Amino acid sequence: MLDALGRVGDGPVPRRGGQDVGKHRGGDRIRPAARLNDLRAAALARAPATDAEAIASVVERALESVPCSAVFVPTLSGATARLISRFKPGVWIVAISAQPAVCRSLLFSYGVEPVEVAKDPEDWSGFATDWLREQRVDGAMAMLVAGPSPRNPEANHRLEFMRLKAPACKAGD
Repeated sequence: MLDALGRVGDGPVPRRGGQDVGKHRGGDRIRPAARLNDLRAAALARAPATDAEAIASVVERALESVPCSAVFVPTLSGATARLISRFKPGVWIVAISAQPAVCRSLLFSYGVEPVEVAKDPEDWSGFATDWLREQRVDGAMAMLVAGPSPRNPEANHRLEFMRLKAPACKAGD
C-alpha cells in the first residue's frame, strides 16, 4: 500500500506533525454507513427517556398503519416535532408555535414545516383542513399530537386522528 508520500509499506501511516493514525485497512470501512431502518430500530429498541420521546415513538408506529396527510404538533420548544422528525416520516410535520425563534430553529429539521400563529387554534380539524388545502396536500385524515399548553397546563399528552372537514385538496384547484 502507498502512504501519502508514495512509499510502500503496511505500517502506520504518519500524519504531518508525526501523529500516528493507525494502520490503514485497505478498503475496509471502520464504521459501516447507518441505514434509516437501522436508526429507527435503534431508537425504538430503547425505552423512551422523556414524554416527548414516547410520543414520537407512538407517532412513528401509528403512521405505519394509519394513512395521514400530515402530523400537526403544537409546540413551545420544538422538541416533539424534532423527535418525530428523526424517524423521517413520509408526511409533513406541521409545528405550530407562537414563538418566532422556535419556528426559525425548526426550519433545519427534516420534514418539519413551522407555522407561526398568535395563539393555538380553537378548532384543530378546521385548522388542519385549511392548512392542507392551502398547501395543496390531498387527504382525508391528519394526526394531532398535543400535550400540556399555556392554556391548559394540566393536559395529558394525546395523539388524535382528525377526519378532515372536507377534501383537503380538490382536483383542479
